[in-house]
Amino acid sequence: MSDDYDGQLRQSFRNLRIAIEAAGAVPQSVAKLTILIVNHSDDKLPPLREELKALFGTHRPTITLMPVPRLAQSSMLFEIEAVAIVP
Repeated sequence: MSDDYDGQLRQSFRNLRIAIEAAGAVPQSVAKLTILIVNHSDDKLPPLREELKALFGTHRPTITLMPVPRLAQSSMLFEIEAVAIVP
């Protein structure tokens, strides 16, 4: 795991794409995202927007972004959870 926010962000979105495809879905099947960011600040939003655009294009799932003081492991800086609707 990368020790910086940008690296963890990129890896999380790569993992999310793999998980969506493994479930037999496509990014446009995602209805909701929950995003947790440790020590959130406005400068963390532009790279997040880039990753969202790269994965979802014009599709916009509902997003809940929660700033948190820490995650399960102290080295974790970013977490994302997706809910997809798969027919």
